[in-house]
Amino acid sequence: MAELDGDRRLATIRADAEAGVPRARRLLALRLLEGRGVEADPETAIAWLEADGEAGYGPALRTLAELHAEGRHVAADPERERALLEAAAAAGDREARRRLNARGD
Repeated sequence: MAELDGDRRLATIRADAEAGVPRARRLLALRLLEGRGVEADPETAIAWLEADGEAGYGPALRTLAELHAEGRHVAADPERERALLEAAAAAGDREARRRLNARGD
């Protein structure tokens, strides 16, 4: 039964993501990055995160910052990470603001 619920949830997330809902696109992007429950497609995941980040969606910017911090699916780039965290915080992402404060930024 739990698998069926997971399948329904994934189907809903996918439909919303394909309709352009930023929160759903980020959730699906996180799965696409690692192939969790879906075929891995980091290129699509990053494209969605970048598009939603450019539109001012803070959580997408924070996720991109995390990828740059870790060098996962993108080049490690501390300067880009910081810029993305600052943009995420400016867009109202509390977690990004918390991380910047913790770093002393």
